[in-house]
Formats: sequence, C-alpha cells, structure tokens
Amino acid sequence: MIVSFDEIDKNCKIIDIRDNISFSEYNIKNSLNVPKIKLLSDPSLYINKDEIVYIVCDEGKSSKSTANILNKLGYKCYSIEGGIDSIKKQ
Repeated sequence: MIVSFDEIDKNCKIIDIRDNISFSEYNIKNSLNVPKIKLLSDPSLYINKDEIVYIVCDEGKSSKSTANILNKLGYKCYSIEGGIDSIKKQ
C-alpha cells in the first residue's frame, strides 16, 4: 500500500529505513530511524500490529518492499510514495 506524503496521518508512526548517515542529513520531523535490515530482523521491537505505520526510504522502492513484507506478517504499513527525495522537492 502506497500513500503520498500529503495523505499520511502525521499522528501515526513514521519509520525511516535509510542508514543513520542519510537520516541525520535529512529526515521527517518525529520519524524514527530504523535501518531496513534491523526492522525486518525483529519488527516487534519497533512496531505493533495494532498501529498504522508509514515507512520511508530514499525513493520509495525499498519502503514499498519493506511495507509489503511487514503487511504479510500482519502489520499495517504504508510506503510513502517517492520517499524522502519527493518530500525534499515540496
């Protein structure tokens, strides 16, 4: 499931799956930085199945595949379309 940045509920959790350096250079206010491999190794450490979570990466490709995997595991995840690159352009 893909949503644009303008469509997200700003009160829900946003997880940025980029590396720590990229996150420190630019990020969405109040987002949580959990690199993809770390999030997928044990998602229950960062999210629960009762909450809606938005996943963001650089271009939206990695966040889309991550959200798909997490949704198959029973989580409620959305990928932010275009990723951080599209948000920077706004």
